[in-house]
Amino acid sequence: MNNSKFRNSGINNPCPICDRTKDKDCRISENGSMVLCHSSINGDLTKDGWKYIGANSDDRCGIYVIPSEKSPRPVGINFKHIYSDRQGNQYRFNREYKPDGKKVTTWAKPLGIKESELLPYRWAEVKEAIANQKPIYLIEGELGADELVNRFGLVATNLRTKPTLETLELFKSVNLIICPDRDETGIKKALAHYEAFKPVAASIKMMLAEPSKWDYIPAKDGRDVYDWIVDGCTKEDIESAIAPFDLAQFADQGNDDNSTLDAEYLATLTSYPKPQRGLLPEIFERAITGLAQKMGLSPELYYADLLAAAGSLIPIGTTLLIDSGTDYHCPPIFWVGTVAETGAMKSPKSRAILSPLIELQYNAEEIYKAELEIWQAQEKAGESTGRKPIGRDYYLSDFTLEYISQTISKQPLQGFTLYMDELATFFQGFNQYRSGKGNDRPKFLSAYDGGAWKSNRKSDDTRVFAKRTGISIIGGIQPSILQNIMTDDLSSEDGLWARFSWIRLPLTKTPAPSGGKYLVGDLLKGLYCDLSNLPAATYTLSKQAQQLWADWHDEMESIKLVEASPILRAIYPKMKERAGRIALIAHCISHRDGLLVGVSVETLEKAISFTRWLIAQSKELYAEFGIGDNPEMSRILKFVNRFQNCGEIKAVQVRAWWSTKKPKLQEIRDFMSKVVNLGYAIAKGDPTQSNYIVIVTRGSQSSHQQIEPLLDIALTVDCVAVNNPVKTVNDFSFDTEPVDCGDCQVDCVPVNSQIEIEKDLQTSLTELTAYSKNGIKNHDDFTDF
Repeated sequence: MNNSKFRNSGINNPCPICDRTKDKDCRISENGSMVLCHSSINGDLTKDGWKYIGANSDDRCGIYVIPSEKSPRPVGINFKHIYSDRQGNQYRFNREYKPDGKKVTTWAKPLGIKESELLPYRWAEVKEAIANQKPIYLIEGELGADELVNRFGLVATNLRTKPTLETLELFKSVNLIICPDRDETGIKKALAHYEAFKPVAASIKMMLAEPSKWDYIPAKDGRDVYDWIVDGCTKEDIESAIAPFDLAQFADQGNDDNSTLDAEYLATLTSYPKPQRGLLPEIFERAITGLAQKMGLSPELYYADLLAAAGSLIPIGTTLLIDSGTDYHCPPIFWVGTVAETGAMKSPKSRAILSPLIELQYNAEEIYKAELEIWQAQEKAGESTGRKPIGRDYYLSDFTLEYISQTISKQPLQGFTLYMDELATFFQGFNQYRSGKGNDRPKFLSAYDGGAWKSNRKSDDTRVFAKRTGISIIGGIQPSILQNIMTDDLSSEDGLWARFSWIRLPLTKTPAPSGGKYLVGDLLKGLYCDLSNLPAATYTLSKQAQQLWADWHDEMESIKLVEASPILRAIYPKMKERAGRIALIAHCISHRDGLLVGVSVETLEKAISFTRWLIAQSKELYAEFGIGDNPEMSRILKFVNRFQNCGEIKAVQVRAWWSTKKPKLQEIRDFMSKVVNLGYAIAKGDPTQSNYIVIVTRGSQSSHQQIEPLLDIALTVDCVAVNNPVKTVNDFSFDTEPVDCGDCQVDCVPVNSQIEIEKDLQTSLTELTAYSKNGIKNHDDFTDF
């Protein structure tokens, strides 16, 4: 019920329900469509044409309304509504009303895309109107939009789903008029649209169909713009009903249903864009995309691991200078934790990035053993004049703090990666040998910033000091374990958790093996070699990048000030600086000769885009753990993350998953129904019956631009031997003199490929070959990792 004005009952204003005239205890709305009857609090009285809908909030009066019936829809007519996508393909949506009033809607043929990828209804007209600054009417349903266009020449549209970020981009600077249906569902949708479009629209107003009849708001099936037009309204009626947007007056303040707020909150957590393409060179993005498709994952899920591994190989002392006045530098250090259920491919994902690093470690071990053997022989013969060989550590997976100190001491100019398949052992291992009284945690907090490392061991008088460090961390952990560790952490405000980039890996159906070759391992092996050979340097931001950084700085600082949760508040300063780290690593990957020290605005823009994705990942994870200002959403997020892509789900399955006291099955079905109402699942059956089933979907995660995967290379090759095998990218030359090798036994590279040569890419095959550390030996070497 809204705040409409009411007239008290009296001699000249009898109550339509009880005919009261003796006092003012009954009240009648000014337009006569609602009555608050004091004589019939419980609906004991009946009156033709009136419907009792319950007692008012203080139980003093019964509420009666005149039901508003929807206008009959044309029976037997197949309405055809045409939508299109961004590629210009058209899709026909059919609507037909049966004699019993039921509506049947179908697509003329399977879409092949998500409805969220369709352009808004009647998009060509809407696009032109936006360009000409004409108002756009946003209607619920295509029929109402068609009537506004065909009868009155107005511009109207409809959205098949809640607006995605790409849809909002289309509506920049729009003058929008939101036209809700006159029911609770319509109001909630309109409020959600208002919040979504508010940041991009030039103006937002509302138009209420039959504005004098909004005293009573039914839960559903209320009248709408189409009903009003069919009943004879004019264009002048439509335009005179336009008013400033103010639907809050119609919200039922006593209603405990917060589904609108829930939907908006969930949307902020799950409807985020994927990172812009271009953070990495195209050859890497295409190769990783191809590998990701083979594993049933999104390519950006690999990027954080790659940034961490690559950052550890950039020589210590390399930084990105942000502000010379405060000596503000960003090191190429990156910590990433993949959070996933068992079986979600978190280990294979990380191994795809780490396998080339393992190859380098193997080579380093072989070199170390050979050098050590020679040194020992010389030492034994009394001929050794050099120092004992020192082995290079590219990564550590089983370590103590003492061994980390030794590694830092023996390679003070070279960083390394700590890789743990299960990060839980890392977090739980802090000070485990010191009864909780050690300084492991503070040392790692300092190491994240590349700070000094000093260690003194009394037992053997060992002293270790390094002015700078370069330790990256890569690992995985299950969500329930991480939640327990975070919950029990008494030092959570020291920023340890904010130092990690958390990647929430969904549980997906892994595609069946289908063969094919990708060469991801060869690509990364060459890249890792090149990064290790870079000179230590101080990089700077270009002038345009400096301005972009200032805007980014202000944005993150403003968000930090209004965040209530201390754990979430710690995210934003770290993420602000993390964009600089990402930009530095990405720049070094793209400019492996080390000659260009200025980081471009384009690189920083892509780094910020990836950082925004990381922020969304962390916020969703923390919300799933119940951290923040809406812990009620925690279970819904857990449910969505657990059951998306799992097909049909029944209440008994959800009950088995429920971690706390098991509720009744009907309560489970009510929970499932709420997830459906929030738009994160589709339902089959009646939620009050045992056959109720849901299929979990997910909020929109739109991508700025699709990346063409680097898939199987179709080869018709002649093999030639190369005099000097390619070691790194810089060793490669198109002028290398080939020599016929006969039967392809040693140091062969394919020279004829059916891949189309791209101007900015050279050829994919040539560049892949250039990244191979040892050269491609034979056809079977074309493997992924």
